[in-house]
Amino acid sequence: MLFRQYGLEPLFGSSFYQPFIADSLNGTIGRNVAGIVRSAVPSDEYVLISAHYDHLGILNGNTYNGADDNASGVTVLLNLADMFGTMKKTKTGPDKNIIFAALDAKELNMAGSKALIDKLLSEEASTAYTTSGTTDPTAATAADRADSASSPEEEFHGIPKDRIICAINIDQIGTVLEPVHEADTNFVIVLGEKTLRKEHRGLIDMCNRYYNIGLDIDHTFYGSENFTELFYQLSDQTVFHQAGIPSLIFTSGFHRHTYKTTDDPDIISYPVMKKRTLLIFYLTMML
Repeated sequence: MLFRQYGLEPLFGSSFYQPFIADSLNGTIGRNVAGIVRSAVPSDEYVLISAHYDHLGILNGNTYNGADDNASGVTVLLNLADMFGTMKKTKTGPDKNIIFAALDAKELNMAGSKALIDKLLSEEASTAYTTSGTTDPTAATAADRADSASSPEEEFHGIPKDRIICAINIDQIGTVLEPVHEADTNFVIVLGEKTLRKEHRGLIDMCNRYYNIGLDIDHTFYGSENFTELFYQLSDQTVFHQAGIPSLIFTSGFHRHTYKTTDDPDIISYPVMKKRTLLIFYLTMML
């Protein structure tokens, strides 16, 4: 479990896992994986960073690896978890609580983000997610089961909505195939800035300049207002936004390999993905 290795605490009592019904028609069970880096100083503010880890899998005998959609997003999520976990271990931060969530079932009507937000904003913990070690049937490893068995029972009681100051969703962030401007492949698309609190608007571009990251940032989907609104509704940030949480999506957009069997690791631009990771890191620090 990388979250544990990075120093994160389980979000759900002593469990990193949140099982949920992803598809009630056929009984498909999904599972979110979530941990938290607690603030190094007293704070009741939270930032939620998410990326979905499901993809199409195998359809009609064809394998859809989903390197960009969304192994790239999960890679950025894990790197950020490691960075903030290291800060906590070395007592250099952070100054707010940061939740990291690897979401399941985005491809099933965003069932994972819906389950997570229902849990996060719940006023009382559900007994389905207590940490006695008997109610998490999907715990994947012996270490996880041992942790649950040896820990006292705890409950997750939810977080007041106004304490989640921002949700940052990362989806398809690994390519440079469809740059905003043809001459500059060092780009990122960030949608949802208008949903942020007034004091947080402008921070994305400020971080890019101040830390000399050098990304060409577009706050629209290739200049189209209609496509900006449409694209914003296609991933998990829209669930968080509908719940009343200021929500962003970081992405490198659609391309000819999206939902194709050619979405493989060789289309990923790791140097640019690193810059995008740094932008999210510094933004989270500044929020």
